[in-house]
Amino acid sequence: MSARGRRSLEEVVFYEAVTTGDVENVERMIQDTPELAMYISGKESTLHLAAEHGQDAIISLLLKWKAILAEKNVDSGIFGESHLDMQDFFDESPLEVAARKGHASTVELLLGIQTEKETISTRSQVGALKNAAMWGQNEVVKVFVRLGFDIDVLDEQETCALLYAIRNLNLSTAALLIESGSKLFNVVCRDFLLLHYAARKNSVEIARFLIENGADVNITNKNDLTPRDEAYLSQSKEVYNFLKENGGRMRSNKEYTDEEIIPYMRPKIVYRAVGFPPLMHLGYK
Repeated sequence: MSARGRRSLEEVVFYEAVTTGDVENVERMIQDTPELAMYISGKESTLHLAAEHGQDAIISLLLKWKAILAEKNVDSGIFGESHLDMQDFFDESPLEVAARKGHASTVELLLGIQTEKETISTRSQVGALKNAAMWGQNEVVKVFVRLGFDIDVLDEQETCALLYAIRNLNLSTAALLIESGSKLFNVVCRDFLLLHYAARKNSVEIARFLIENGADVNITNKNDLTPRDEAYLSQSKEVYNFLKENGGRMRSNKEYTDEEIIPYMRPKIVYRAVGFPPLMHLGYK
């Protein structure tokens, strides 16, 4: 049976030993059933399980046995050559799982283990930083900073850690990234700027945080729109008024084109006005 179905008694006992950090029993069971060092039922990675529960001693034991099994030519199955970089059911590596769970010591252990045959890909490292930012795991972020990792690196979706933190309202994590040198306030991330994102989401909390930390209130995006323009088009009246109070400007005396309006899925007639007249009925000042 798969790891997501019914387990055998041996697998249940092994699962409990791994999650509780019972090194002695884990090693004894691996000696009897070597394949347990790599996965349970061929589906669930034992290393992922140890990373999820922050069991550093178990991780070290598993990697020792992986090397022993390699010398004995035991097939590593679906997980391929690198035990550190394999992905689980959710396409996460053990490093990414540990980061999401906030196990800082486990993240540091995994990052430092890499050998000639055991490696962690850049994708996994970037994914781990993303998870830490997304879930507000500040201690994990500090590990990446201490090890000199580029915290402004973009993931496969061209999204930076700072945006993940802000998008999930983990503003303490965002502040940590800024203090640690993140410079992406006024740089395009996921095809938009951070203050434009706050305007689109009508989040005064995010807008205030960004402005207080140095974001340019009048920066324009690829469509030549300021954050206040973005708030206007998105009917984000609270952010629109907040940006105005903080020096936010709009493109004066210029009508929006259909191409600029259509992506926002708003009734065109609302915005067909030269010079952006106030829309008092929508709460604009």
